Amino acid sequence: MAAVQTDDGGDHRLTMADVAAAAGVSTALVSIVMREVSGASGATRVRQVADDLGCVPD
Repeated sequence: MAAVQTDDGGDHRLTMADVAAAAGVSTALVSIVMREVSGASGATRVRQVADDLGCVPD
C-alpha cells in the first residue's frame, strides 16, 4: 500500500490495518476488497476510505 506522510515529517507505509481501523471493519474484509473479490458486504465503504487515505495496492 502507499506511504503516507506522518505528523513528524516521516513516512508511514499504509497498511490494511490502517484502512480497516478507519473504515471500522476487519483486516480480512480489507484484504478481500483489495483483491477485488465480488460480493463483499461493506466493499463500497472500504474502497472509499482507501481512496480517501491515498491507498494504492502493491
